[in-house]
Amino acid sequence: MLAVIVLGSTWWVVSSLSAPQDRVALERAHNAKVLEQAKRALIGYVANEAAQSGENNPGHIPCPEALANIGTADEGKEATYCAASGAGRLPWRSLGIDQLRDASGEPLWLVVADGWRRLNSGTPTVINSDCDVDDPLSTRTCVTGRLTVDSVPRAAVAVIIAPGRPFQVQADAVNVNCSGFAQTRAGIPVATPRNYLECQNGAAGTSYVTSGPSGSFNDQVLAISAAEILPAIEAAVAWRFEKQIAPQLRAVYTNSELAVPNLSWPTTNTVLPFAAPLANPTTSSLKGTRTTAGVTTTGTFQGLLPLNRVRSACTCAPAAACECTPAACTAGSDCDPNFIAWTGATLTGPNIYSPNCTVTSALLTCTFHVRVGLLGFLGLTPPPPSFDFTLTATAQNVGMGLRQFQTQAPMPGVLASGRTLTGSLAANGSANVTLAARADTSDLGGLSLFDLVGALLCDVTGILGLTVGCAQDSFSVPISVFVDHPLTNENDATYGWFKRNRWHEVSYYAMAPTVAPSGTGGCTTGTTCLTVNYRSPSDTYRSLLVFAGRPLPAVSPVQVRPATTLDDLFEGDNRSVGNATPLAPFTVRDPSSTVNRTFSDRIAVIGKNP
Repeated sequence: MLAVIVLGSTWWVVSSLSAPQDRVALERAHNAKVLEQAKRALIGYVANEAAQSGENNPGHIPCPEALANIGTADEGKEATYCAASGAGRLPWRSLGIDQLRDASGEPLWLVVADGWRRLNSGTPTVINSDCDVDDPLSTRTCVTGRLTVDSVPRAAVAVIIAPGRPFQVQADAVNVNCSGFAQTRAGIPVATPRNYLECQNGAAGTSYVTSGPSGSFNDQVLAISAAEILPAIEAAVAWRFEKQIAPQLRAVYTNSELAVPNLSWPTTNTVLPFAAPLANPTTSSLKGTRTTAGVTTTGTFQGLLPLNRVRSACTCAPAAACECTPAACTAGSDCDPNFIAWTGATLTGPNIYSPNCTVTSALLTCTFHVRVGLLGFLGLTPPPPSFDFTLTATAQNVGMGLRQFQTQAPMPGVLASGRTLTGSLAANGSANVTLAARADTSDLGGLSLFDLVGALLCDVTGILGLTVGCAQDSFSVPISVFVDHPLTNENDATYGWFKRNRWHEVSYYAMAPTVAPSGTGGCTTGTTCLTVNYRSPSDTYRSLLVFAGRPLPAVSPVQVRPATTLDDLFEGDNRSVGNATPLAPFTVRDPSSTVNRTFSDRIAVIGKNP
């Protein structure tokens, strides 16, 4: 019995001596585990939200927990918009996890960098693969917001902190911001970071540390870098593009009633606009190009998405009955209100005389004479209410961008009912339009019996018999029958996120030449379709959008953004693609490269053979 007592006493003494160190190690191990759980949940949440239809800020990191929710049934839900500091408790309920607490029983804290959090409804985020580019001179929002960690600038887009138990923070003579402070956490937590985070982190600014003076620091900090979160965002955006935007591109001309010459349309074939040349996307006009001789050139079938604009958004509803007149665009290198323009027109009709059509870039105006009975001259009988006509017109550069045919566009002098507007794309990218309608002549007035010239234009025998007169009328067709596709509009509620977040700046658009306006439509396997290695089947792709991941430090030559060459965009075999014949294959992976270290390209399919 004595021996048992002695051994027990000895164990108690020894364990008491070692407990402080063991306890610190156990607490740090526990904190490391819950911090890592929180980090994985946060990255998963961001990726899932980025993939959701209707998410206009893909890639944004959730705000900390709303203070008003603490202590209520909604505790753990993120705030809709972040406070200026971007600091607060981890929104565990929004992340879909249980509340994680550190070894002292305190909830974890989250700090989100500027540019990665939603501040208000009028300040959307701008996040893409270039957000990891160290470019302090860049004006792109996504590269301005990152946190400094342990004096390493731009080290993190967010940090998660286990605050530890409260204590008396000692003044730090080196750090003037670290005055003595007694932390208190009685009652429901308030928005005072210093009560939870030590003075080196409690300022809730842009600089954080993982260690501090002994006895005055017990925060445990885990950083999340852009390199860790961007691959998840890139994968989500590529998936979302393929599922939500690619169908819009495949139908860019079909649902707008434009046809392709020599094709039964719409069919399983797809026609897409010419690509814009691969150049600095921040200053590019984003206009599709094609040489006049039809020779393949860089940027014709592969390059940047032709997201050029000619008009502002058409906002009337419902879209099927839209009769709005969109205003010309006014700003940006991608804006040219005269790019789509009328170039010529011909007017015919069974009762149309002396037709004459004049065009400006924005308006096509046709004047003509119609026969009017003699009594109409005298005002005794009304003129005929309308006359049938057929107008054929040509507009340039329609196939050099994403356009939709607005069949219900306003046409002064043309009756809306019964009119049909059809068209076809020519090999040079112009559009041939046919309008079959009735001219509104019900408002003819002010006729003169002595309009002998007009009468002669209508019918010589009629004027000799004093039975017929002639009146002049006109109608006009605006160039706004061609409306910019919603994908070109950064403010579009459904598709604006893509361009506003500048994803087109890190994307490469490619099509089989047969799918361009100059092609025959569709493609067959082998030499006429695009090939994607490591996909099955590999050679049935009509069109692709290839997303470049963030620039990888391990890749040589060093990638520069904004990209102007394939080397700046891609890695591995994707650096060899282009307009050369035969078409070089794309690849979804490179067996000789490490994913997200020396290879990060992703491919979204726009169209492929059935």
